[in-house]
Amino acid sequence: MDDHPLIHQVMRAIVKRALNPDAIFHSNDLQQAIECAQDLRNLDLVVLDLGLPGCHDISAVTEFRKKFPRPKIVVLSVVDQRETVIAAMDAGASGYVTKGTPVPVIGAALKLVAAGGRYAPLEILRSSGLRNAKPLSALGLTERELEVLRLLVRGLTNCAIAAALNISQSTVKQHARSVFHALGVSTRTEVIVAAARLGLIFE
Repeated sequence: MDDHPLIHQVMRAIVKRALNPDAIFHSNDLQQAIECAQDLRNLDLVVLDLGLPGCHDISAVTEFRKKFPRPKIVVLSVVDQRETVIAAMDAGASGYVTKGTPVPVIGAALKLVAAGGRYAPLEILRSSGLRNAKPLSALGLTERELEVLRLLVRGLTNCAIAAALNISQSTVKQHARSVFHALGVSTRTEVIVAAARLGLIFE
């Protein structure tokens, strides 16, 4: 949902290629977007531009989420500040992409969110000028738990992680609990934020 015709066209093409949905709708302002969503019974995913008329920063995400708790929300914005990304995710967004993000990355992010994952640009979350990056070994996790951590940071779902590592989803959950404990967090979004805050080295 965006008010600029060019963004409409580009995002429509990206969404169609990435998800091939039955229908795509767009709105020119936040109120129109809300009214449109009210008429759609099977709304699955919303791309919400923070530059849309009527949007007031992250409050637009909060308002939309309160009215429509089921659809997944991906925020589209020109803002590339770490605090804004975190605030959007905390407000209920499942993804955050900037308008400068390469088209293939936006498509991949949409696919990930549609599959139940979460996407946040780690390079933005790391942009706070951290000086003392820590190696993953500093967390005291096993090698398999570290592999799960790497995939969690990429936003993969438990199902996708299980397939990538050839392990069961219950085993993924066990390893994820260990990761959460090591980082002192309780959600997947917090894993991404904690990794950025600690400047963890994933190479």
